[in-house]
Amino acid sequence: MNQVALNTHQVRNLLDNVLPTSADLDAFCVDYFSHVKRRFSDGMDRTSKTNLFLEVESNLHEIVRLLQAYNPKHPVWSVVANEQNALVAGTQGKALPRRNPMFVGRDREIKQLHDMLQKQRGVAIVALGGIGKSSVALEYAHLYEKDYDLVFWLTAADNSSLSLGFSKLCSYLISTGRVDPAELAESTPDTRRLYALGWLAQHPGWLLILDNADNPDLLQPSLPDFQHGYVLGTTRAPDPKRLGLVPFNLTEFSEAEGLAFLTRRYQAPEDPAEAGAAQGLYRELGGLPLALEQAGAYLAENSASFHSYLAAFRKRRAKLFPTGLKGEERASVATVWSLAFEQVEQVSAASADLLRTSAFLSPDLIPERLLSLGGHHLGENVRSQLDPEDPLAINTLLRPLIRHSLVQRRGTGYGVHRLVQDVVRLRLGSEERVFAERAVRALAAAFPAAEFSTWRVCQMLMPCVEEILSHIERLELVFQEAAELLKEAGEYHWKFGRLDGCEPLCRRALAIHTKVLGFEHPDTATSLNNLAAVFREQGKLVEAESLCRQALEIRLRVLGKEHPDTASSLHSVALLFRRMRNLNEAEQMFRSALSIREGLPGGLEHPDTARTLNSLGRLLLDQHRLDEAEQICRRALLIYEKLNPSHPDIAFTMARLAEVLHAQEKISEAKKLFEQSLGIYEQTLGSDHPRTEMARREISVYLNGRSSEHGAPSA
Repeated sequence: MNQVALNTHQVRNLLDNVLPTSADLDAFCVDYFSHVKRRFSDGMDRTSKTNLFLEVESNLHEIVRLLQAYNPKHPVWSVVANEQNALVAGTQGKALPRRNPMFVGRDREIKQLHDMLQKQRGVAIVALGGIGKSSVALEYAHLYEKDYDLVFWLTAADNSSLSLGFSKLCSYLISTGRVDPAELAESTPDTRRLYALGWLAQHPGWLLILDNADNPDLLQPSLPDFQHGYVLGTTRAPDPKRLGLVPFNLTEFSEAEGLAFLTRRYQAPEDPAEAGAAQGLYRELGGLPLALEQAGAYLAENSASFHSYLAAFRKRRAKLFPTGLKGEERASVATVWSLAFEQVEQVSAASADLLRTSAFLSPDLIPERLLSLGGHHLGENVRSQLDPEDPLAINTLLRPLIRHSLVQRRGTGYGVHRLVQDVVRLRLGSEERVFAERAVRALAAAFPAAEFSTWRVCQMLMPCVEEILSHIERLELVFQEAAELLKEAGEYHWKFGRLDGCEPLCRRALAIHTKVLGFEHPDTATSLNNLAAVFREQGKLVEAESLCRQALEIRLRVLGKEHPDTASSLHSVALLFRRMRNLNEAEQMFRSALSIREGLPGGLEHPDTARTLNSLGRLLLDQHRLDEAEQICRRALLIYEKLNPSHPDIAFTMARLAEVLHAQEKISEAKKLFEQSLGIYEQTLGSDHPRTEMARREISVYLNGRSSEHGAPSA
């Protein structure tokens, strides 16, 4: 934990997990923070105690270290400490999801699909939800895997899933010896996609499977050239020809296939009446594989007869849909789901509530981290089942849902079919907001501070953020945790230059902060400043200036001219002025921010002071005031050397000083600093970290004689 950047929101959630009661917090403070315990008054509630504790104690890493010492067996520590390794491991040896051992039928379709793919090179399996597109694609991939030099599965539902998928593809290429790690030196989370596409364009014999490719406009920039390989997509979009993919229309099961599928884990009926009921059930379900899957799971779990299940199904369907429901496949799933869900509720109310909350998160992967760190936000039923002393509690919670095929285990988490999610939300009615809010709060608790050291965790959670954003907007969810989640997710996009992904998150965070806290609140000013930074990097300088000035004015009025946040606003305005080439005004703003920061307690050696010095040094370099720029950058470097000589920020500062020295034609010293900078990145973040790769590329560009703004955009 001491290597991970922390914020107060994270530590508050760790306190809530490890010390769930007021008495637990009291006992912890008696052992380690007696001076805080003495300030707790009689009758003070748990929230007030936590607020006071975090107000008095500012060393967040020390708090976490002592929490771990106090309760080292709490499962939250294994999640926090090991999840990044698990993520890395999960990207290195798996090109395909596990084969479904219970797959039946579709022999004719799979043979036709193979013949079409060999002729056309690009094919999309087209069908409505619940038909089994992904199942057929997965079975095809495993069945014909040996016919290809490389087969890789990639979820294409949204930008975050695509980004994660291409990162995994790059890692897989390295782990299988196809690519030297040094060849990925030119990649970031976004440029990894370009690198992977370039690799595919140069190597023959591969098959890339793009699952849930329902948005052609989103997928277009990520589609590889078919010249050397093959692409198999699954989609609900009726016209995949826009992507150069020939449609392969998949329909419902035939009666023979449907009955075989229905009875694959339940003995086929010998009694004629039961056989007739099985046929009747097939017809009622319209041959829809998803509905048949869940019906079969119910039959197996409850040892029910086809006759009794069919009667219950017809009765429930008439009750649920007395006037019918648009979309026959949804009606079938809704009815089957209702029966299965009723059984789950009888076994575990907690599992039922978990499914309701899961309907608002990414269908492809909901990481366990969300339950481990955010479970206390998922309602009393779920919270009571997530025993901190039982590392298998999550498995127990998921088991009833897995048995009824309502969720599927996937790597470090679980998934839910999109159609099941639709039906769950449809049936929630007035409770929809309750469970959507729980999902937001849990995800906010699980999402780490967006630092370079946490990028893998952020990347894993981003599909859930993108999914939840649509529900935040649709349901107009307005509360502080939602704004904080979107702010941190925006920071993740920002640190890797993904401005298009950053903007909608920052806009919504600003809207929520304004409504919840008011326009004059410091957090609203922070959201204004963040959105202004995005506009600045997008070249929307007029819009950026307006927001920057509003943020600065709020902070001056509310916090005063000597507050560190006011200095941050001055710094942001200075960055904008530099972009606008108003260099004299930019210098004045940088120096005003520097004056405030230096005047704060400990300000002369604070990292924020070093950041302003770095930016001022860059400005002086722009003005060719090289001696001044060198002096300023050396001072920034000295601050970081005293604070932490192995922190990534010191590498950034070394590179900035190296740029100045290079301009002074001190080439040998500049090269040495550039190499030291890169070495620190590699040591602290790893050679494959996006920030390391970005630094390697930009250092190379600079030494080749072209000035480069070193690093990702900074607010």
